[in-house]
Amino acid sequence: MRNVLIEDNHIANSDIGILIGPGVDDVTLRDNKTEAVRLPLSRPPR
Repeated sequence: MRNVLIEDNHIANSDIGILIGPGVDDVTLRDNKTEAVRLPLSRPPR
C-alpha cells in the first residue's frame, strides 16, 4: 500500500496509537493528537 494519509485523528487511552503494518510505504502523518497513549506510533523495521 502506498501514498497513505493519516490526518486529524484523536487517539486516547490505548497502548498503541497508530500501527502501520508491513508492506505500507509512503505514509504521511499530519495533525494527529494522542492522549494517554503508551506508544504513539508503531511500525515494523524496514
